Amino acid sequence: MAAPTLSPAILSFGNQIVGTLSGNQTVKLTASSPGPLAISSVSVSAGFTETNNCPASLNPGGSCNINIAFQPGVAGAVTGTLTIADNGLGSPHTASLSGTGLDFSVSATPSSVAISSGAKANYTVTVSELGGSFSHNVSLSCSGLPAQSTCSFSPSGVTPGSSSVNSALTIKTTHSNGSSGTPPGTYTITITGNSGPLVHSATITLVVN
Repeated sequence: MAAPTLSPAILSFGNQIVGTLSGNQTVKLTASSPGPLAISSVSVSAGFTETNNCPASLNPGGSCNINIAFQPGVAGAVTGTLTIADNGLGSPHTASLSGTGLDFSVSATPSSVAISSGAKANYTVTVSELGGSFSHNVSLSCSGLPAQSTCSFSPSGVTPGSSSVNSALTIKTTHSNGSSGTPPGTYTITITGNSGPLVHSATITLVVN
């Protein structure tokens, strides 16, 4: 049995946000042998998905389409393979797949700030690209604040692009006076960055004396 042909045999999907699905690219499988091509399986590596209209047996000269999409689970370069097991010469037959997953990270400095109630605590929040240029807005928020306190970011959303970008975080407390104001204590505050389906966070410590 002659080997079938795959066209194209190399697919490049470019950049794709981690966890999202790209558009389809199509590989055409053509039976080149004088007899039917028996197809036992069609599969792709992790990070890619496929659907196809290939029958269990492809008539001589016949063809079918395999639609492949890229859905990266990690940041950075992702390579994979389309694998077709059949009764053709040289089985399994393969096509090369590649793409790049884009993501971001969130960090903050300093890790801990101590203030008196009624004072402000200042931190620097850094959003960095992972895998490649991240040209999407990352909105910032905080949770876990003590009572009678607020947080604000300047700016409230950042776009890291091909490097890192900072936002100034200010936590304002209220002077403690009896049962009112921000009570003394040690608080763990979560900073969250959100961009579409991607959510990443970092924690900082606020000590109120």
